[in-house]
Amino acid sequence: MIKKVNNYNVIGIVGLAKNTGKTTTLNYILEDIQQKQIGLTSIGLDGESFDQITYLPKPKVLVSQGMVIATAKDVLKQVDFDYELLEETHLNTALGTVCIIRILSKGYVILAGPTTNKDLDILIGKLKKYANQIFIDGAFNRKTFASIDQMDAIIIATGAALSKDMNETIEKTKQVVLSFDLPIEKSHIDKPYHMCIITEKDKKLFKEKNFDEIIPYQKDILVLEIKGALTTKMIEFIVKNRIKNFKLIIEDPTKLMLDIKHYDYLKQLNIRLCVLKQVPIIAVTINPFSPSGYHYDKKRFYQEIKKHIDIEIYNVKEMGS
Repeated sequence: MIKKVNNYNVIGIVGLAKNTGKTTTLNYILEDIQQKQIGLTSIGLDGESFDQITYLPKPKVLVSQGMVIATAKDVLKQVDFDYELLEETHLNTALGTVCIIRILSKGYVILAGPTTNKDLDILIGKLKKYANQIFIDGAFNRKTFASIDQMDAIIIATGAALSKDMNETIEKTKQVVLSFDLPIEKSHIDKPYHMCIITEKDKKLFKEKNFDEIIPYQKDILVLEIKGALTTKMIEFIVKNRIKNFKLIIEDPTKLMLDIKHYDYLKQLNIRLCVLKQVPIIAVTINPFSPSGYHYDKKRFYQEIKKHIDIEIYNVKEMGS
């Protein structure tokens, strides 16, 4: 995995659910990576001592001398290492402004970065002044993790915490991986518009993403492009009105807030999903254990997910062993 990681400058480590092994994956990479000036941050709060939902201990991020991290000011009151303050940004969080620091001694840290895409983009720009490789701790199911604008690659972390049913976990993971392989299209929308409908005869731009506007064009529509999330409610509207045989363009895969069944609906209606931007998934890490007390057979989980996903897969419980 490390050889692949070395080829990219900004990498997102993305958990499909809490406790899928995202932080373990990040720690493994940070331990093995060498000869790079590393920068770290997160979208939102992660690396808590105790998970806020399950109240179970969580691994923190292990940082070493020379690394540069961006985290909220209040977090720095709890650290067990020495650091140099490089920059106090104007980016605010519930735990104070985000500070950029250089690590002077080894220790563990909570990553509490910006909570909006706009602030994350600004912060990545700032981190690039101090680091030549940046890792972003994120989660696919967080509304805040919706921008891949500055990412060069993504690592997906999945596992038993996603579902008690191993086949369901595999299917959900497969769908995410497929969404990062959708064809790329050019945009037909200019600011300040949020929706575009193209027919053989016309192109209509709308300032609001209101699907009721589609109805007059539903028999002639060739392309529908939207800004923001594609939700289950929108798909149900399309299904209810039997709108079919067109190309549906969204900004990027993180805007797909759908269940597996909704992808089937799109296929049945001959609706072809496309995106404006893609980034490659360079690895998938799996965690066969759930903090809720159940687990998958690790060998079977690995073998079955390999049948469905043509990307390198690593078991987080065996990484580094």
